Amino acid sequence: MLSLNLKQRLNPQTGLRLSRRIGSLAGKLQNSSVIRQQACYAIGIIGMKAVAFLLLPFVTHQLGVAEFARLETLLALVNGATVIVGCGLVNNLYREAGLAESESERQKASATTSGTALTLALISFLLLAANGLWLLPVINQYWQVSQLEFLLLSLLISSEGVLAVPLAWLRMREQAVRFLQLTLGRTLIYAALAVILLKLGYGLTGVLIASVIAVLLQIAGLLYLQIRDAGIRIQPQSLLRQIRFGLPFVVSGLAMYATQGLDIILLSQSAEATTLAAYVLAVKFFLLAALLSQPFQLWWYPRRIALLKQDDGLNKAASGAMAGAIIASILGLGVVVAAPLVTPLLFAPELQALHLYLPWLILAGIFKQWGALFNLGCFSTERSEIQMLIELATGALCLLTLPFAINYGAGSGIGAAMGAVAVLLVSQVLRLIAYLIISQRLLKLPYQKQHLIYALIPCGLIGLQVLIARFDAFQSSLILQLAWLLLCMLVSLVICHRVLLKTDGGLLRRS
Repeated sequence: MLSLNLKQRLNPQTGLRLSRRIGSLAGKLQNSSVIRQQACYAIGIIGMKAVAFLLLPFVTHQLGVAEFARLETLLALVNGATVIVGCGLVNNLYREAGLAESESERQKASATTSGTALTLALISFLLLAANGLWLLPVINQYWQVSQLEFLLLSLLISSEGVLAVPLAWLRMREQAVRFLQLTLGRTLIYAALAVILLKLGYGLTGVLIASVIAVLLQIAGLLYLQIRDAGIRIQPQSLLRQIRFGLPFVVSGLAMYATQGLDIILLSQSAEATTLAAYVLAVKFFLLAALLSQPFQLWWYPRRIALLKQDDGLNKAASGAMAGAIIASILGLGVVVAAPLVTPLLFAPELQALHLYLPWLILAGIFKQWGALFNLGCFSTERSEIQMLIELATGALCLLTLPFAINYGAGSGIGAAMGAVAVLLVSQVLRLIAYLIISQRLLKLPYQKQHLIYALIPCGLIGLQVLIARFDAFQSSLILQLAWLLLCMLVSLVICHRVLLKTDGGLLRRS
């Protein structure tokens, strides 16, 4: 009997079934791990931005309109400078580590890139500090900056590469929990310190001190993990290679900066502090709409190219892209209709002019997301320069037209801000058209016109709100605003049910 049972257990079919069960369990565990990692990345990125957004009302109240506008201008300058200091370091890490044939070579690539990042950070800080005596008077001709603020800004600028490279290495090593701890931890430390220092009356300088302390603590944690995992190697020849390799990425980064960041710098020279602060808050709400779409993007972008290899892959890829477009427009509409009800409770009355710019900025953001969704054809070819040229052309358009549009409307601060909004909206529409035409020629995806109509309906409602908001009766009536909000929610729910989630052919189910 024991022999018979043993034979049955060692039966090839039984072994095959057992193997399949083990393989299925391993697949489930792997998928669970992937989902957990994606969740950590999503929580880290979204949580970091959400905390910063929730801190806005307190910061604006404590700083006042003029100092808040100055803070955002200085941070916009920092963002532009970090594009240069970053110098394509992360892209170089992906390339070097991706081409490595062994784990030791990958670690060597990580150590060398981290050493180059540290070298660039040190050189950048020393150059800024050494030239501060003549740089500061030049900067003060345009923006008011104290010596301490200049030192703090220099530290923030120099730290870019030292932060980016170890964080990228964590993602490559699939250490999502560490990524979450370090990114969200830095944000929470910054928020706590900013609240304390603002309460103590340190003002804008206190916010910068909080940023620097949080960044230095994050750098300390990242360098500890980097040294423990792969080490750090400083090689002078790798610095020269990095500069040559990183120049195209610097140019591309500056082109993207021209579409988001340069507008604030230029407006700071033409608009009053109140107008600039209101415009900046509108940009924050515009970024919130993009933030709400990130969970879908984190899910969709890694899998969309792989879909092309599956059965009916073109239809699935088209459905996913169109689903993303509808989600982006619905979330954008939600931010536009909710903002007039929320902002009077959070921000001072003089900042309510943000509603003049918000709908148009949201539309620009929606079209920007559409461009990133409808560009799959550009990634189906080895001609990677296509998307780079489109982004460069978009940045060049903003760089050339923003000064003219802002100066043309500089007779009034609102006119200058509306000029910036018009340039951003037109540039994103042209970028979207370029991606649609070129991508469809490279890989024709079967987008359905009726789905495009559903995606455009929320955009039409945003335009309609711009019209009805001109009437004083709408602006002064909470009941009318709530009724409009409920109507837009109802339309959005109908679109979600009918197009995205419907059992027999919803876009999210098909993709």
